[in-house]
Amino acid sequence: MIRNCNSCSYIRRHLGKAALEGFKDVDGTSRIMVFYPEDGVSPMQKRQMTTQEGSNVNVCAIKGNFDDAQTGVKTIFTSDEIKNILDENKMMFSSANSINWGRLAPQIVYYISTYAQAVKDEEIVPGDKINVCVPTGNFGNILAAYFAKENGNSALANLFAHLMRITFSQTS
Repeated sequence: MIRNCNSCSYIRRHLGKAALEGFKDVDGTSRIMVFYPEDGVSPMQKRQMTTQEGSNVNVCAIKGNFDDAQTGVKTIFTSDEIKNILDENKMMFSSANSINWGRLAPQIVYYISTYAQAVKDEEIVPGDKINVCVPTGNFGNILAAYFAKENGNSALANLFAHLMRITFSQTS
């Protein structure tokens, strides 16, 4: 059964433009829709996304923050009603975000291959433990390091996430 793929993504910093460019007019990709927080991107990022060329690209500003955009995308992905409509039309959803195993898998391999390269370059010896510091607010990268550690590369001794976002609610 041939299926057309619809990519539905929320963006965090640079991903929006990259996803739109990567999926524009790609055979088998019916549409790509990128959601972004209306007040959460720079004017340049907004301009890059809203002027993106391609017959199958769309962007949608939402009121809220990145977490709200992610929640919306996850809600779409888990909706039985939407799944049924997609099945009836021989379509499916995919994601360009770290909520997609297709994005996490290469990041996991990156951590394992980086360790192997350090051994090959004699910077460390097999079994040496290393620390990993991910300088980002995106959880996907540090999650990939965690999966690499849990799936055989126990040499990733400590995992650090720098600048992890904490959302505070302010009530008046």
